[in-house]
Amino acid sequence: MKLQLLFLTSLFSSVCLAQFNPAQVIDDDATSGGIKHIYAEDLNNDGLKEVVVARGYNFDNITVYQNNGNGNFSENLIDNLAEAEYVTSADLNENGFQDLIALSESGGNLLWYPNNNGNIGSAIPIDSEVSFGKSIVSADFNNDSHTDLVVIWQHAINFYENDGNGNFTKNEILTTSTSPNILECWTLTKADVNNDGNMDVITGETIGGVIYVNDGNANFTPQTFTDSSHSTITSLAIFDVNNDTFLDAVIHRATGDISLYINQGNNSMNFNFHSDLMQVNSSSIKLIEYTDVNDDGNMDLYTAFDGKPRVFVNDGNLDFSNEIILDDNQNIFVDEVFVSDLNNDANKEFFWSAAGNTLAFQTFGNLSTEKFGQSKLKIFPNPTKNFIQIQQEKNQLFSANIYSLLGKKLVPEFKLKSNTKIDVSFLSPGIYLLQTTTENGKSNFQKFIKK
Repeated sequence: MKLQLLFLTSLFSSVCLAQFNPAQVIDDDATSGGIKHIYAEDLNNDGLKEVVVARGYNFDNITVYQNNGNGNFSENLIDNLAEAEYVTSADLNENGFQDLIALSESGGNLLWYPNNNGNIGSAIPIDSEVSFGKSIVSADFNNDSHTDLVVIWQHAINFYENDGNGNFTKNEILTTSTSPNILECWTLTKADVNNDGNMDVITGETIGGVIYVNDGNANFTPQTFTDSSHSTITSLAIFDVNNDTFLDAVIHRATGDISLYINQGNNSMNFNFHSDLMQVNSSSIKLIEYTDVNDDGNMDLYTAFDGKPRVFVNDGNLDFSNEIILDDNQNIFVDEVFVSDLNNDANKEFFWSAAGNTLAFQTFGNLSTEKFGQSKLKIFPNPTKNFIQIQQEKNQLFSANIYSLLGKKLVPEFKLKSNTKIDVSFLSPGIYLLQTTTENGKSNFQKFIKK
């Protein structure tokens, strides 16, 4: 037993506590609610990305938050667009500046906002459909060196060929009248799934996940890749989950399950259902983002449900059970997320918006535990089985938190005095961190071992 504890203590000295820094609020006034989609792009070519939002729910606008650096933003209303659903960017007229493209839910309006030297102009209508607008992706789909669009509505998928000047030719990929199945679209992304050099589009539909295979001339052939029992895909992400160079799929079903499909490789686009990564009992997930949060070479998941922004850490063995909640403020309800590098400094910002009119972002950091043992606080008994106590030089009131090594807060913050017993009997055997904060705001961390 002594040897095992010595090993654990030695191992712990090289561990870092994975944590997210406190939220930096971009906007939280009475007019900042109703966000349906968050996006980020450098709109004035100054090396800093602006934050762009589409607002519905009676807020109804497209707004740009000009990035002034150091976490400061200036709000700029672009358009009062009724039931704005989605916003993205692309240089559609090839003048070197990223334009905005937006889609409304009601009316199904597709609009282009030209960018002239960093100034966003008035909306130019591209098209509209009778069903609800859902999502947009941009790429050179027909290999003519111009950026085109693929757009989904609830009952239509259209390709818009761009001549390089912002003039578009519409080609229907699939509609309710031409589909052999019930066409009902919920989400859209893009990827070269079969590694043939042509950008494909992938949709989440009522029938399941569908890859629209691009032949290089923007002729798209649908191929359903999910099991027939996995229907109504409301969000999805396409990325290499297992580092085998083939793109896999993580899907969210209306049942609340998040499931993993593994690409069998050889560019055959055969996907096998691997497992349900988690059962979140929530149909409210709107977006699944992926990024290597902790720079370990494995792509992690970022999403929100039950009002909290959450990261699920990929351990490299297709296990995403390690969860980190970015912000657990009980007074807000987070529903939209997005991840981007605002300042091109290789540090990612994790954006989220809440129903309580808050738009914010958080950054990820590692808090080294190498010097935790130098604190004047002492935990005893350590190792422990049922409880711990804290001994310090002065009997000050302070708050406390218990964290896992991945930075997950395991209990609500609580107040205590020196020598107060803290019940840890509910914890599984392992190493944990106790954070204590004095009345003057000074924090200390101490490790303890639960037997």
